[in-house]
Amino acid sequence: MFEDAIEKVSQYTRSVHSIMRVYESNKILAATGTLFFVNDEGCAVTTKEFARLLTAAGQMEKTFTKFKEERAAIPMDRKHDTRLKELEERYKYHDKAIIQARNMFIDCIDKMSGYTCHTHPKYDLAIIKFNDFTQLKYNNHAVFSRFPAGVRQGKFLCRLGYPFPEFDNYRYNPERDTIEWTSEGRSGTPRFPLEGMLTRYLGDETGKYGIEISTPGLRGMNGAPLFDEKGHIYGMQFGSRVSNHEMEPEKLHMALCLNADVIKKFLDSLNIKYYEA
Repeated sequence: MFEDAIEKVSQYTRSVHSIMRVYESNKILAATGTLFFVNDEGCAVTTKEFARLLTAAGQMEKTFTKFKEERAAIPMDRKHDTRLKELEERYKYHDKAIIQARNMFIDCIDKMSGYTCHTHPKYDLAIIKFNDFTQLKYNNHAVFSRFPAGVRQGKFLCRLGYPFPEFDNYRYNPERDTIEWTSEGRSGTPRFPLEGMLTRYLGDETGKYGIEISTPGLRGMNGAPLFDEKGHIYGMQFGSRVSNHEMEPEKLHMALCLNADVIKKFLDSLNIKYYEA
């Protein structure tokens, strides 16, 4: 049903690889995110939550660099451990604290001077604009449905994302006291399609802003496009819901997706080009 659509959507849907360092053990946590491109100008859609994680990496690095400078200045005397503990408390560095993060955009563009991030004032939605690239590494672009709000209960739709972080091309470098990407190991993460039925609508004072899908919203798929059998985009996954009714013997996990109209209105407000069918 979705075979051709998956091939079409995969041309412009990409993963972001993230690694995060835990303070006490220097353990590295790996995660993935999903985004999809809406034109040939390097503009991609993802969630606000994930965009904030991307932009937080730079500030996190500045904070850790300052911490290391202050740590190096602590005299090696009998009060060293006490002063180090006080410094850690001031920086809120405890055994589970994340102190460094690195992100890698996979097969998006060849290079960039940076990116501009626009976050929606209300919904979990962000637009990332890659700056000063010379070559696109994605093909084609999203084509939004003209009438996504008209989709009815019972319609089957599909999502395509990267929920499983199988890459391992990273390490902790003790000499530099940092985490880094390497040229060794597995550098890829498999794409993963997941279909589901429209079960309920998500609404607020503005009307229908999204829909609920009957299958789980896997975390790494937040930012994944939601599409029909023609590959037309109806929205974007931004989260999940777990049923929690006392009469239900088992919990049901369901995906939550923003309506494409919300995405298009936000793109319009930023004067960003997109396509419809």
